[in-house]
Order: sequence, then structure tokens, then C-alpha cells
Amino acid sequence: EKFCKGLPLVADIIGRRLPYEPEVKWANVDLWNMPEFKDQIFPAFRLNYSDLSPFLKNCLPYFSLFPENYNFSKDELIRMWMAEGFIRPQVDGFQYLEYPGLEELGSYAFDEVLSQSILQVYSPFNQEPKIYRMHEFIRRYAQYIGSDMYVSIDLRFAPSDVNCSLKMASMETHLRSARHISFVCPRIPPELWKDVEKCEGLRTVLSLHRFAKIGQLSYTLFLKLQWLRVLDLSKSDINELPESLGKLKHLGLLDVSETEIEELPRSTVELYGLQVLKLNQCHLLLQLPKDIRNLTRLLHLEVDIKGLSSMPPHIGKLSNLRTLRAFIVGRRDGHRVTELKNMKYLEGSICLTNLENVRDEAEAKEAMLSEKSFLKRVELEWNRYLTDQSLPERVFTGFEPHENLEELQVIDYGGVRFPNWLSSPECKLTSIHLVRCDRCHILPALGQLQHLKALHIEEMHRIKYIDHQLLGSGAGAGFPSLESLKFQDMINLEKWEGLQGNHMPRLRDLVITDCPNLSSLPPLNLLTSLVNLETNNCSALQALPQEGLPLSLETLIIVRCDLLKQRCVPGQGADWDKIKAISNIVIDFEHISSTQS
Repeated sequence: EKFCKGLPLVADIIGRRLPYEPEVKWANVDLWNMPEFKDQIFPAFRLNYSDLSPFLKNCLPYFSLFPENYNFSKDELIRMWMAEGFIRPQVDGFQYLEYPGLEELGSYAFDEVLSQSILQVYSPFNQEPKIYRMHEFIRRYAQYIGSDMYVSIDLRFAPSDVNCSLKMASMETHLRSARHISFVCPRIPPELWKDVEKCEGLRTVLSLHRFAKIGQLSYTLFLKLQWLRVLDLSKSDINELPESLGKLKHLGLLDVSETEIEELPRSTVELYGLQVLKLNQCHLLLQLPKDIRNLTRLLHLEVDIKGLSSMPPHIGKLSNLRTLRAFIVGRRDGHRVTELKNMKYLEGSICLTNLENVRDEAEAKEAMLSEKSFLKRVELEWNRYLTDQSLPERVFTGFEPHENLEELQVIDYGGVRFPNWLSSPECKLTSIHLVRCDRCHILPALGQLQHLKALHIEEMHRIKYIDHQLLGSGAGAGFPSLESLKFQDMINLEKWEGLQGNHMPRLRDLVITDCPNLSSLPPLNLLTSLVNLETNNCSALQALPQEGLPLSLETLIIVRCDLLKQRCVPGQGADWDKIKAISNIVIDFEHISSTQS
């Protein structure tokens, strides 16, 4: 495994050499320098390389810029390829601004990369989105074919106090033909930047070492590198960019995430070709340039909008935008929720906050959430209660989303009733989270939603009873698809009833926490798919249901429920027989075994 890395051809070469070499030599062998390696492995790679599509022939040497065991993400790569110009429309007369579907072409290209085993899935915990890595020998071959145009600068080239002048002379020669450069070293000194300045045809600069010390960039750097398309200085010590940034007319991707950048240069708004602007976790950044609306080709604006002091005006001009994580609603022209009207390509998740500033239902409808078919998650947040409680009700009604929306979170809603569309059987939401809707004393009939899988109700302090009104009525009521249900911090909740045998047939996880006045539970034995049950800080809960618990239950967690704890004492408590067959029982953080009885 150490040598072969899963490649049978390498195993065959080693097998033929192994009998003739001492064991000690193999301990430190460098396969890359073995004549057999270059004579037999390279031709095999070269044969495959000649069969690759033109896109993959461009793409493969690009991977040589990244260090060994680098974790790639699909979206990251596609957006780099787009900025580099590797992904191009295939139809004559294509109008870019009318069709920001270039990423769909990129997705097909990424599938082609996977099909050729250039990248392989590497997700040790099956996390999403998936992580990908490149095989060590594929990476070495990418370096080989990248030749002098793709240069990765690591500790071997980064200057130090020892032989500094010698290394710099070698570096200047090394960079002479470079078009794409990555830094995988902890420090990039000024002398090295001066050599980079001389690479006037440079298209890519990537800083890939976490916490790299870059220092201050000179004003002349971007005057010389006017062909630059991708600039990634993320996770470095940089705290400002020179005003000459605006000279990079071909720049398609700028990433200064996780830096101490306090503001962007005013000239940023002159980057008319910019497609991706990444400012993730820039905690000192308080505002974006006011004229950012000029970047009409921008597809992805990755920034903590809610952390800014103000929303840039007229952001609705960015009609091609696909990523906008939040929108702060204001009352002035250029800051109203209607700015979202023409952003029909928005995708992923968005939070609409300060909704108390929406004037009426008509203005809410003008945001056109109903036309945004690519959005998967929407968060609606009010930050101040209004005297007129009917206004938030009308506004909420106007925010009826497209049927493709999957997740909805509602925070600090000030109405008494929820809109009818939220409990309509036609609603296709799969996840709902209601938080601090303090004026609501009746929950909507969410049980009628045929696709709902997760429901979380939190800090709804006026709710006293959970009953048939939540479950809904009709043939499809009773949460037919629900898998996860959580009641949290419901301080006035007293009773849960109305549960019947045909309700919640797929419920697996039930959590009831911080409900100090809840005194009883419904017949949970009817929940025949229930696997995990947790009650936490429900001090008034007197007993488990008389009917017992479902046979499907595998985990029971009871925390700070003193009355219930007494009834579950092994071998003695009145409810012990109801739980003793459960394989995993935890009471006040102590694991309980049936043998304790």
C-alpha cells in the first residue's frame, strides 16, 4: 500500500524488482526516480492523456498547483474553472448574461473528471458536500505535464536566511514561463513577490498554506499582472489590498476569506468580469463598496451580510447572482425587499431579516420568492414587534415560496395566525423551524404537509396545548412523512394529546426539552417507527405513557426530569418494566443497564 497506492501497474513493477533488491533499500526508495517508473508508468498515463477531451487536457495540469492530499470541493473547482475560462459555452451566439448556466456545464465537466478517476471521493464520515482527493501518482503526472507553466512553490523554493540569494536566482528562472502559480509555503517574502511581478502573463495566484505570512502587497503588483483571472489569498495575514486591484479587468475569482481585511478597495467595483467574490469569515469587514451593483457578472457573493453595518444599495442590479446568503431589508429606496425581484437565479439558502420594514403584502409579493425555483432554504426574520399585528400576517402571506423550497425557518414572527399556504397539503416543505413566534397561541395544521420530514418548534411561549389542530384533518393528515420532531423551550406547554394510531408512522426521533409545565405524554406506543426518545428538563412530567413505549425504541434519554427519574429506577420504579428492554438507556448522563435490576 505504501508504494502501490492502489495501482496494479506499480505493483507489477515492484514485484519484478523486489527479488533483486535488499530490504533496506526498499525502506527509503523513491519510486518517482526509478527508471522503470518513468519508462513504464508515464507511457501508460500518456496514453490515457491523449484520449482526454480538450477540457480535461487543460484541467489535469491545473491540479498540479495543489499540494498532496488537498481536499477539493466540487463547487470550488467549478468556479475556478469558470474564472480561468476552461468552461466555455458550446453554442454559437451564446449570450453570457442571459444564461448564467455555465455552472451546469461545469457540473458535467466535473463528472467527466470523476469518470476518468482523476479525482476520487474522500469522505471519511460520509459528509456533505463530498470531499475529493487526487491520487498521488496522478498528481505527480499532472506536475510532469504541467511543465514550467504550472508552478507550485513550497519550502524547497521559499527563501530563508540560508542561501537566500541562491534560491531567489533559481526562483526567477523557475518562474520565467509561469502562467499559474500556487504558494504552499508559510511565508511569501517581498523578494518573491518582485519575481512574481515579472510574470506579466500570469493568470493564477493561489495561496494554499493556512496562516501564510504574505505581508503588504505593492501597488505595482496588479499593474503588472493585468491578465490575472484567479486570485486566492484566503487564510493569510493580509489586511488590505492595493487600490490597483481594479486594474485586473480579467479577474473572475477573488478570495480573501478568513483574513483581517477591513474594507475592499474602492476600485473593486471596476472588476467587471468578476464572477466569484469570497469574503467568508472576514470578521473585521463592516461594509461592501457602495457601487458593488456595477459587478453585473457576479454570480456568487459569499459574505456574512448580517455582520455588515449596512446593506449596499441597489443590490438588485446583480440579477445574475446565485449566492446571496442574507438580505437586510430597509425602508429607503434601494434597500427595500423589492431589490430581490429580478434575482431569479438565487440558489441554496437566504435569510431575509428586518422584515418589520416591509410595508405590506404587495411589497412582499414583489420580492418574487414564488419565482425563485433554485432556492432550497429560506429564513424569515423579524427583529421588532409591530403594534399592528395584522401587518406581519399579511407580509408572511406575501412571502409564499416556490414549490421547490425544502426548508423554512421563521424567527420572531409577530402575527397571531400563520398564512394558509404554510399548512396547505400542496406545500412541499420538508423541514420547518418556528422560533419565538410569541403572539401565536395556536399552531398551524402542519400535519397536513405530505413531504414534511423535520419539525422543530422553539420558544413558542403562548402554546399551552398540542392537539389535533397541529395534526390537521383529512385523509393525508397526521404527519405522514415526519421523521424528526422537537419541542424546545415551551415554558407554558401543559399537555400533548390527540395522537392516534395512523399518525406519524415514520417518526424516528422525538426530543422534548425545557418544557417545565408539561405533565403528560400521549400514547407513544403508537409511534411504531420511533427509535430515539429524549426528555430534558421537563420537571412536571410525572410518568411515561400508561400504554408504554414502542417496541422499536432503541435509545431513551432522560435528563433533569426528577419525577420521571424516580419511576425509572432499575428494578424498583413504577415505569421500569416499560423501559427495561430498551438497549440504550441514559438517565441524568448515567448509562443504565437492564442487569442493574
